[in-house]
Amino acid sequence: SVTWYWLVHILASVVAVMSSTSPPTLAVPTPANAHTLHTSRGNGDASHLALQRCGRMLLRGHAQPAACLAVTEKPDGAIILTVAPGGCLELSTETTDHWYGGPPMASARWPSSLGRIVTQPWRSNDMLGDRSKIGSLLDGIWLTSSGVSVCLLPNRAALDLSFNDRDLPDASQEGCVLRLRSTGEELVNLELRVSDDVRAAHRQLASRLERPTAPQPPALELMRAPIWSTWARYKMAVDQVSVEGYASEIAAAGFPRSQLEIDDKWCAHYGDFSFDSAKFPDPAGMVRRLHDLGFAVTLWVTPFAELPSEAYAEGAAAGHWLTKSGGSGEPAVVRWWQGDGVLLNVSDSGARAWFKQRMQRLVDETGVDGFKFDAGEGEFVPGAADADANANAYATDWAKFAAEFGGRGELR
Repeated sequence: SVTWYWLVHILASVVAVMSSTSPPTLAVPTPANAHTLHTSRGNGDASHLALQRCGRMLLRGHAQPAACLAVTEKPDGAIILTVAPGGCLELSTETTDHWYGGPPMASARWPSSLGRIVTQPWRSNDMLGDRSKIGSLLDGIWLTSSGVSVCLLPNRAALDLSFNDRDLPDASQEGCVLRLRSTGEELVNLELRVSDDVRAAHRQLASRLERPTAPQPPALELMRAPIWSTWARYKMAVDQVSVEGYASEIAAAGFPRSQLEIDDKWCAHYGDFSFDSAKFPDPAGMVRRLHDLGFAVTLWVTPFAELPSEAYAEGAAAGHWLTKSGGSGEPAVVRWWQGDGVLLNVSDSGARAWFKQRMQRLVDETGVDGFKFDAGEGEFVPGAADADANANAYATDWAKFAAEFGGRGELR
């Protein structure tokens, strides 16, 4: 998980939303070369803010209702915009400015100001299943060509987000517009900072971003040589003959290689961590031969189990799957790209230990070196499930679980 703190200094003032009886604009005196922040109450039930440098507009803000927005200056120069439950905040730039960053999309545009995100929950998704949705990584950081950074600070707040969604009834037709609407009971917080230009903003961001070092750094072999995946050639039509033939071709051609990832359909039932004996009669021997060709070997896994699997029955008896609401304890059946299944309660330590023990047994029996962890996005978490975490926290817990298996693992 990524810690969201970055960028350069901004000269601003500690400003709260003006009361309903205080309509005037507040401007903070600053040196000639500094940035200024103005907030005001409009004629209607709305608050406005303007971030300027030397008379040039850097960022505009518009919040409804007026009382939903609070603006605070931090000692390190950041400006924190806090949106109360039910509130809506829009941030926009001049039409000549570009935006960069934001969450991954199936159709990525550069700069981001050429792209669009239709209004949707701020939640990780399988963007290949619906190309209009935000992808697996919730990257809530934007930079503008004028040097402003906009960072959505992580918490458990529920919100809807859009970017350049011109289909909204009151959408602006000029400039880029980032819109956030709080839909839950917790505050939504954004951090603004200003640098001299976008390069300085990016460098400052990189200097402030934490480097993940725990529980271990990633294996450098994965950076130096390709990961070869059976999915690229065979999709689900994979078996022992095809895997060994594929590896032999790669080795014979002298291609560099770090590991070979055996993807979907190596097991008979999703959730059962055992090779399909009809397709893989000698998995341990296959792994030894792949090692001899210079490959580490990983297997594709997900947090799902299909209902006919042995894993489903065992996990249901022990209470390891996400359950329906109401306290019945019955596993909640969810829909994913391979049909109906149940989802590991990854926030529960007992469920994680059970899942990990089964995976470790597979490692011990076959000699595989690790796993590719697929799925786990928030969209798959059933809204009615009893869980200790919300949908996005599920994705974070799944990523932390994957990290327990060493730096050679892959995570979608």
